Amino acid sequence: AGAEYVLVISEGLAAAIGAGLPIAEPNGTMVIDIGAGSTDIVIISLGGINDIETVRCGGDDIDARIVELVADKYDVAIGIHDAEAAKMEVGMVHCSETLENLSIEIIGKSMETNRPKKVVIDSMLVADAVEPIIQQIIDGLNIILERLSPELMMGVYNNSVAVGGSSRLRGIKERIFDEVAIPIEISPDPMTVVAKGTAIVAA
Repeated sequence: AGAEYVLVISEGLAAAIGAGLPIAEPNGTMVIDIGAGSTDIVIISLGGINDIETVRCGGDDIDARIVELVADKYDVAIGIHDAEAAKMEVGMVHCSETLENLSIEIIGKSMETNRPKKVVIDSMLVADAVEPIIQQIIDGLNIILERLSPELMMGVYNNSVAVGGSSRLRGIKERIFDEVAIPIEISPDPMTVVAKGTAIVAA
């Protein structure tokens, strides 16, 4: 391809750098990277990856579940991009906090008449769609925490961040804390943090 210099870097490490986490310290940091097709849970210490657990589900699976639930509940077929838009607009995760139930109108195709039909998607429907995916992510967190050394626990407790588009779902950090007792911060720019980290390394 003509490239004179190639730098290969883990997505999780790039995300941690882009998020400004103290990756060079020995105490440990954790990145939960919820991508489109998979979720990587990465433990970083002394500037390198200490451990990684990959969960084979992500934002695309949530979108597909929303399409399925709308079809089952309303007999309306909606597009995958409309499902993603609804997820980002009103989406939330079931958690111990009381969150506002928002709603959005989508025009889909009636499965009975094949004509346009308006359907209302609310936060509770999205939370139901998210539930099996967030449970797999929680399972992955439990696995990696079981392997985590005591020396890294304090660092992970104090320096953990979630990135990726679906990390913006309301209630996700509360749900993770409910399940595994680790405080999680949501990156303010979850869609670009990996690119920013890569740019910092390449500079």
